[in-house]
Amino acid sequence: MTWTPPEPMLAAPVSDPALLPGWAGEPKWDGFRAGVSVDAGQVVLRSRRGTDMAPAFPEVVAGAAQLPDATALDGELVVWDAVGRLAFERLQNRLARRGAGAARAAREWPTHFVAFDLLRLSGTDMTGWPYRRRRAALESVFTARRLSAPWALCPSTTEAGVVREWLTWSSVGMEGWSSRGWTTPTGPR
Repeated sequence: MTWTPPEPMLAAPVSDPALLPGWAGEPKWDGFRAGVSVDAGQVVLRSRRGTDMAPAFPEVVAGAAQLPDATALDGELVVWDAVGRLAFERLQNRLARRGAGAARAAREWPTHFVAFDLLRLSGTDMTGWPYRRRRAALESVFTARRLSAPWALCPSTTEAGVVREWLTWSSVGMEGWSSRGWTTPTGPR
């Protein structure tokens, strides 16, 4: 039976850093929302609307070899410039590239996949699990597999002070922050 990823929960930036009890906050990145899955060596990289993005981002496809088989992540594709600022225009320029052009662009402006959710792990559908449990499993995958570029783990917190600090990150191109239910399977994303 083929595993079908769920519809993405979309993030909505807010300016108030208050977190409801039982909720966690995450930075909101200026990039492209994407999901990646690996099944028997087959890598699927899709936008939130279902567009196949794999040909434009070969470094992410190649990096999927670091993930356990039958695993799916939800996250954001981002490009950082030379001074550590998010470079959305560089990311946009990557979309039309294919083949040798995409490989050249990957060397010049590598894309990173900032993972904020683990939807499937080694064949286990995790979408019904509470976010806190999925988050712990996501962190465990990063640690156990020693994931490196193109993978980046999105920060997550239950502390309003940390969220306030994230709101100062606009100088690096952050869009704000979003929150989700810590003990429930779903929440704003």
